[in-house]
Amino acid sequence: MKGFVYAATGHIGYTELAIQSARTLKAQCPDYPIDLFTDKPVDCDVFDRVHVYEESWFRAKIDALRDSRFEKTIFIDADTIIIDDLSDAFDVLDRFDIAAVHDQGRNSKQSQLLHEITLPEAFPQLNTGMIAVKKTPEIKEFLLNWKTKLQASAANYDQPLFRELLWHAPLKLYVLPAEYNVMHLDWLRVINHKRGYPKLIHSPKLHEYISGSREKVTCLYDLLGFRTLRNIINTHKFKHTQSMLKIPDEYLFGPNSQRSIPDRIKISMLKKLLNSPFSD
Repeated sequence: MKGFVYAATGHIGYTELAIQSARTLKAQCPDYPIDLFTDKPVDCDVFDRVHVYEESWFRAKIDALRDSRFEKTIFIDADTIIIDDLSDAFDVLDRFDIAAVHDQGRNSKQSQLLHEITLPEAFPQLNTGMIAVKKTPEIKEFLLNWKTKLQASAANYDQPLFRELLWHAPLKLYVLPAEYNVMHLDWLRVINHKRGYPKLIHSPKLHEYISGSREKVTCLYDLLGFRTLRNIINTHKFKHTQSMLKIPDEYLFGPNSQRSIPDRIKISMLKKLLNSPFSD
């Protein structure tokens, strides 16, 4: 059995983000169950099951992966919007044990952090906002080791240890293309149908309102702006699919009634573009 899992603990805002992301995921991958692992009761029809932990911590994603009821699991961070079908990542698990995407900011100070040993730059950090795993004894041991060592350390980030454990683990690792976990949003300005189709957009800007450092962002238009969203729509239209049209308007454009007149005009243009034929 294949399925997706989310983990949302602490501030209620993370649960709200998980619901928002899961609704965009369900629009793209309607045939797959979605489970939520959390520390509070949640009643939402987008989740097939809600698993409530009596005790939780800041990296419940590890527990969600280890406790998943699925034979093949894809974990997704809450601060994401899914804009295309990414279920073919499950097929990678026919040949590999675990899959994720390189950290696109891997030369940043955070991504250069090491846990205990120095590793080659050719084996950089992987972003843990999207991880696919196959249920095996080796994966369960890896995840338990990740949790145990992370909780025993004073680390604020899980990726340096994830990188080090993968270096030593007897696992078959596959690195997915960047479009399965796009964090470098500037890339979306120049992407086209010859370079790949972004499937999952992952941005801290979606959750920074929780700490009060940014106004709340709830849709792609506010996250990316007119030009970038127009480029993504054009890129996806080349596939001759309705992938972008599957996303509810509220996650594409937000509440139109609260928009300025210039924004309403731009959104109207984007809606027309969604319904027009592709032109190279």
